[in-house]
Amino acid sequence: MGIKARMIFGSFCWFFLTAAILLPLVGCDAGRKASTKAPAAVGPDPMKQAGLVEYWQRQLTLAPNERIESVTLLDENLYFVTNQKNLIAMDARSGVTKWSLPVTLRTEKVFAPIAFDGMKLPKQVGTVDDITNPPSQLSLPAFDAVIINTLTNVKVINRSTGEVIRDIHFADFSATNCGATDGKRFFVSGSDNQIHVILLLPAVEAWAEDIGERVFTPLICGDEKLFVGTSAGIFRCFFADDRGVQQWKIRLDSPIKTPFAVAGGNAYIAAQDGRIYAFGTVVGQEIWQPVDIQGTPAGPLLIGESTIYQYGQGGGISAINIANGLLRWNIPTGRDILAVMGDNVYVLDLAKNIQVANTVTGKTSQTIPMKKFDLFATNINTSAIYAATNTGEICCIRQASAPKLTAEMIK
Repeated sequence: MGIKARMIFGSFCWFFLTAAILLPLVGCDAGRKASTKAPAAVGPDPMKQAGLVEYWQRQLTLAPNERIESVTLLDENLYFVTNQKNLIAMDARSGVTKWSLPVTLRTEKVFAPIAFDGMKLPKQVGTVDDITNPPSQLSLPAFDAVIINTLTNVKVINRSTGEVIRDIHFADFSATNCGATDGKRFFVSGSDNQIHVILLLPAVEAWAEDIGERVFTPLICGDEKLFVGTSAGIFRCFFADDRGVQQWKIRLDSPIKTPFAVAGGNAYIAAQDGRIYAFGTVVGQEIWQPVDIQGTPAGPLLIGESTIYQYGQGGGISAINIANGLLRWNIPTGRDILAVMGDNVYVLDLAKNIQVANTVTGKTSQTIPMKKFDLFATNINTSAIYAATNTGEICCIRQASAPKLTAEMIK
């Protein structure tokens, strides 16, 4: 090989040697640049975009393996029932736990609690003389009560302190749902197809009325009347007194199996035929023609200031104008109403998202994922959303612009 040829060959060798050394270094540098690349920007917070904030968060103290099974908002308190049949009361304004007590030691159904303000009932159970000659109401101590019943008993509790004022066993029947009270009596439906009325002062049964029909819905007591909806589709009104005379009844076209509502002198009922009925409570007169909703009623009928809300299985949430019975809107994926704040109604959907919808049009403006939570309080009156996990994490959500939550707002 000539001198020139050796020079050319040497140049090529130097080129390939240099490339062999530098290429791995280039690759390493590129790798370092990839590993230190800034993460993708996080999207906007849906809750913040909807003008909401977490007002407070709390953690309930639970026993090992104890889980929350239900949450109910009643006046100033949140009530939680656990799988160990304990009832826990929490101040809905501050999230402070007030008290906890066992509802029953049996393996039995615990129904939703009800509240009664200004109940007048002494701690000591009354005597037979108190039945024939009851003491003056002015002489009795007053307290705000929460009442909760199981299949076999009912407890009357001072809801401020958690003290049990009455614990009454049902002698010869099992309850089919939660009962109702007028402050003096406890009304409850029995598996024997009777309506039973218990006098709270002496803790004895005043009367029982055989209606021959099963009752699956809670009873409602108001304006000295007792309202009962039955599996035969009959809506009954009794005098809420010590005799229990039926005042009037109306036969609907299908069974009543979901909680109805009484407000403003009217009763509103969602029957299994997918219709909402409205009747006056004085004589049972029809207020407006029944309105059809989507799906089969499968949740409580809720009464807002101007709107009725009803969930229908397979049909979502329907909103009805309370004044004329006309359908306002329907959200097909809606499952429950969590709050009404300003012009917005906050609808929990089947995928555990909150859909922020206009109260009049139903048009959705925001969607907020809430999959972290297992339970939500149905709420129509308080300007807050309450969510909970089964393990006892509780969250209160409010509008960012809202003033401080007060006791009056909760009540």
